[in-house]
Amino acid sequence: MPPWPITGGLPLKNDISLKPDEIATICKWAEEGCPRGNPQDAPKPVIFKSEEEWDDDNPPDLILKMPGAFHLAAKGEDHYRSVVFPLGNKEEKYIRKTHFIPGNKKIIHHSLTFFDGTGVMLDAQKRLGKAKPFGLGDEDYGPGYESGMGLGFIPNPAVATRNHDNPGGGLGGWTPGTGMSENPSGARHLVPPDSAIFLQIHYHPTGKPEVDKDTRFAIWFDKEKPKKYVTGYVADTSFRLVPKNVDHFKSTGSRVIPVDSQLYLITPHMHMLGKEFRVWHQPKGSSERRLLLELRNWDFNWQTRYLLKENFFLEKGSTIHVEAVYDNSSNNPNNPYSPPRPIFLGESTTDEMGFAVLGILRDNPPDGGKDFLKYLEKLLEAEALKKLLGGTVAP
Repeated sequence: MPPWPITGGLPLKNDISLKPDEIATICKWAEEGCPRGNPQDAPKPVIFKSEEEWDDDNPPDLILKMPGAFHLAAKGEDHYRSVVFPLGNKEEKYIRKTHFIPGNKKIIHHSLTFFDGTGVMLDAQKRLGKAKPFGLGDEDYGPGYESGMGLGFIPNPAVATRNHDNPGGGLGGWTPGTGMSENPSGARHLVPPDSAIFLQIHYHPTGKPEVDKDTRFAIWFDKEKPKKYVTGYVADTSFRLVPKNVDHFKSTGSRVIPVDSQLYLITPHMHMLGKEFRVWHQPKGSSERRLLLELRNWDFNWQTRYLLKENFFLEKGSTIHVEAVYDNSSNNPNNPYSPPRPIFLGESTTDEMGFAVLGILRDNPPDGGKDFLKYLEKLLEAEALKKLLGGTVAP
């Protein structure tokens, strides 16, 4: 049974927690030796879809497949691969649903998906791609290009020649425990004409050469113009380093809401040191905060998108506050290092993160929000700090 770490906040659609009387029934049944009931009273077995099948009765409108095999070296640092797929769309597209299926689950840590309306990502792939090995040894190579932390470069919005009002944005991501992402009824992502979809896939070496040739990403489109538009805000914490031998390290952050909007989803994200996560809302002009989500006993292997039972109104000028708590002590069985060592902000499994993606509904199309771009730039800064202090921060 999947764990349920939510201990407070707003009611959720996907709440799978057990009520006290349900827990008591299970405990009593276990104490009695787990007797079998009358087989005639048993419900029909649930038929689950294969993890390799699309989670929809209708086939996707578009399936993006890896255009070739990506080869991951046996050893070395984690590898971040951006693979860009031009859509060639002459008109704007409205995305209802997406589904990512990892091709090689042993090596894919996570994947993020974006759309780019400016063309800079396709240009980067042509410029930076390494489809074949350069030498004769064990190398990382294949479709796309190695982007490292972020996009692999800092884009300059001023040089974009098209779609200035909607240059790009996030379409969600895949982590262990997630896959399909469907927008609320009547709300869609708006993708401008002449766009590209790009996947940023985080690969983690296993100690032997690996291949990913089967990763797929599916999209379901709508033809009708949506009633609401979907976008995402990032509410990020402020840490750059989690000190060693601290079992309750706390980092906080906030995000001011730019326009009247509706919150429908909260997706917290941490790595192996994660312990607790909280999200509050503070109305404009008020000192009071309302708890939206409280999570204890974080489990990296069971990451969930938490869907609110009812949309929560966010007034322009109000603030979302977040708090992440980490355990970087030897008492944490998930700590990647023994003895503990300082852990930097970063995308690697053995680095750490602490943010919440907020699923937002707006009446008007998004106007070039830069949340994800700013976060990717922050990762580049953290990587530079890591290299700068790597030789002076003792394990």
